[in-house]
Amino acid sequence: MISTTIWRASLRKIATKRAVAVGVVRYDSVVVTAAAAAATVAAAAAISYSFCEQQQQQEDQQQIHQNDISRTATTTTTATTGTTADAAEKDVMDATTAPPADPSWVRRALYRMGLVSGLPFPRRVCANGTRNTTANIDPALRASSRLLRQRARDEQQLPKLQQAMARAVQRGDHETAQGLVLTIYDTLYGDGMTPQRRTEFLMRYGCTAWDDNILRTLVTLAEGRGMVEIGAGHGQWARALQEYRDQQHQRETQRAKQTQGTSPPLPHPRTVVRAYDDGSQLPLNPNVYRKGTAPYEQYFGTVSPCPDIPSVLAQFENRHRILLVVYPSPDSDMAVDALQAYAALYDNQPDDDDNPHHHHHHPEPILIYVGEGLYGANANEAFFQALATTDHVTKTAHDSNDGTSTTISYAWYLIRVLDGVPCGNKGEEKVYIFQRRRVSDR
Repeated sequence: MISTTIWRASLRKIATKRAVAVGVVRYDSVVVTAAAAAATVAAAAAISYSFCEQQQQQEDQQQIHQNDISRTATTTTTATTGTTADAAEKDVMDATTAPPADPSWVRRALYRMGLVSGLPFPRRVCANGTRNTTANIDPALRASSRLLRQRARDEQQLPKLQQAMARAVQRGDHETAQGLVLTIYDTLYGDGMTPQRRTEFLMRYGCTAWDDNILRTLVTLAEGRGMVEIGAGHGQWARALQEYRDQQHQRETQRAKQTQGTSPPLPHPRTVVRAYDDGSQLPLNPNVYRKGTAPYEQYFGTVSPCPDIPSVLAQFENRHRILLVVYPSPDSDMAVDALQAYAALYDNQPDDDDNPHHHHHHPEPILIYVGEGLYGANANEAFFQALATTDHVTKTAHDSNDGTSTTISYAWYLIRVLDGVPCGNKGEEKVYIFQRRRVSDR
């Protein structure tokens, strides 16, 4: 069972000349050629089965080792909290209300070439005056050339390793075959990665991890709104965010008791993340990692079925929540379907901005996407195209008696980009925070 998970490959088609030349398709969290992925599924699953099962038995007999993972995933220590953390939180919140910076396409091009040190936030995903296509998408949303070149080299190396492993198995040299399994993991994920460490990472975090800065930023951003996660997998992100907020609440309650004497504790906040998944692409086998097992009890969160994305997002409990999408597959339309259904909920609301009797305005849509940029290992091009597109929505005024309508333009703005925590040192995941804003009336 574990071999099926470890060697699962999903193939991806790329539309640009550069990506086609690289031959990019998805192999778990890394990309390889279709031929290499197919060969890996067929050959490596059989070749490495005994080795992987031995690793799995060791995991079942001992507690999960987290020291190495913690050193990799936890980059913010207690010493970096306090004033610095408060400033970072304020910075993100201010960005959601700040006027757009909108750097020109020329400055963005200079940034991509390394001639400009940074770009201001918030900024439109596509610069003003450019066509709303992925060709003009913000450089921060592109997988780096370095990443694609590295994966092209890995792609060339993998078939050779597979062939060598097949020959070792044919002659009964299992020690060499197991060594080649480790070499393949080094090629896919980076130096020092093993099947056991990869599995431990998947159990603890899912396909990509977080650090304190990520948790603090997302919890602060979701205060008062909460999040709805589509494609939540085993729910590790939802659980980590909830536990982080619970700890915050405990500290706030303690401070309230100290300053207010015997006053009752502060009311507990709403559920931070309502998580959903259809179970079609879980990174770990739910028949193995089921209720009662250590990973399930220690790390997995509560995940509800997701038979239909629009109906899930339209539920009353999910209204006006922030949309969270973590490590979506590039071989599925799940990410773009969630994005479009989320935006449509706001498009279908009446235009209340000019209504003097309407004192409560709906919060603007916010998307948190965790994964690699365009042509990386996550989400398909349609998702990034949807982010790049300016939508023109016709709405009827709230108090219109004659059906008067106006066409309003909405665009996605990049609010902030945080460094992610990949499994190994060959991933390029980031935490992208977007906000959909009204651009103009037409």
